[in-house]
Amino acid sequence: TTLSSSVKAKVVAVLVFGDPARNINRPWPINSASVDLSPRDGSSSSQNVASFCNFSDLFCYPLGVSLPAHLAYATDGSIRIAANFVRAKV
Repeated sequence: TTLSSSVKAKVVAVLVFGDPARNINRPWPINSASVDLSPRDGSSSSQNVASFCNFSDLFCYPLGVSLPAHLAYATDGSIRIAANFVRAKV
């Protein structure tokens, strides 16, 4: 999806869980994207994209084989970390 510059300017954070394209350099729907590929380790104040990928996730982890790892984001603490990431931006 392509967003206008005025809409991108209103986006304060982007959260991605199990993103199959996380290691591909691509445009994000936010101005001046700064991607944190390890949000569980803590984020800097300049990072505005949090990309979560569980170990062995079938969709985002290189050579991943686990569907349960992909389905675990809702129960493994990722949602709390993601909420805190966004809270720090607003």
